[in-house]
Amino acid sequence: MSTLCKPSSSQNETFEGAPIAGSAVDQLEEVVGYVSLGYPFGLTASILFGRHHKAILQSPKPKLFVMGTRDGFTSVKQLENKLKSAAGRVETHLLEGVGHFQMEGPAYDTQMVDLIIGFIRSLQIQPAETGSLKSTS
Repeated sequence: MSTLCKPSSSQNETFEGAPIAGSAVDQLEEVVGYVSLGYPFGLTASILFGRHHKAILQSPKPKLFVMGTRDGFTSVKQLENKLKSAAGRVETHLLEGVGHFQMEGPAYDTQMVDLIIGFIRSLQIQPAETGSLKSTS
């Protein structure tokens, strides 16, 4: 059985979930990919979570980063600069004119689900009946 690492995120939570989950990706063989919605790569986050950033960027496992172009924690330029050094397959999807918490609201739920499902399908894994992910290869 394989799993996909996707940190939970909401307006009521702090932004450390994505970096911490990302740092664990290579610690678990069952994790086959990583999805992040609004990963904090900005200056403050880099100071606080630099070692976590390094772990996800060095992971050879496929990664999808989804971010709004008006994200208050990370600029598009910061995201692009960080991902230049990333290992493995890296995909990005930018939501034009959308802020960090805005993209996590109900108006974007369908789009987020579609992006995540598309990424999962690209990894050739499908959700199992129990809610975890199972390899099809």
